[in-house]
Amino acid sequence: MTMAPCILIVDDEPRVAFLLQQALRMMRPECVVLIARSGAEALALAGDRGLDAAIVDYRLKEMDGLTLVARLRQRHPKLQVVMITAGTVPDADGAYGEEDFHWIQKPFSIARLISLLDEVLHHPHPNVDSGDAGDRGASTPSPESPIPPAGPGDGESLGRGSHPQGPNIRKP
Repeated sequence: MTMAPCILIVDDEPRVAFLLQQALRMMRPECVVLIARSGAEALALAGDRGLDAAIVDYRLKEMDGLTLVARLRQRHPKLQVVMITAGTVPDADGAYGEEDFHWIQKPFSIARLISLLDEVLHHPHPNVDSGDAGDRGASTPSPESPIPPAGPGDGESLGRGSHPQGPNIRKP
């Protein structure tokens, strides 16, 4: 019996984190989905739990996403990461560049995120010691439906964008 994949979402925008959690629960009900709204909360929540993947906001307020992932990987070296950024994808000069994560640039669609998450769960990044990912029982994402704005006054919503890697959370 294969254990359910455990996915940690780390985003300091509560509405974005909630929407991502709800989308994953709806489209991948076999997954255990956890939410943290800060790096410190993510580290405490992760503990010694068996994490399979993390969706991490690159620009967290008190600890950036790169630092958080480095600390998470101290306890979870096989952790697969999808890094979310509203800006450009940073230069991949260091140990935690593009070769260690999958980057997705805002705006992005939920379907694109689910597809990328399926990819990391089934075909882990080669530079991360991922071991045998096994069959996670993925299914094809359902068509997107409109998702409301992320929060009062912030203007973020999940929708289609024009990033070359595919549809992308939008700031109008």
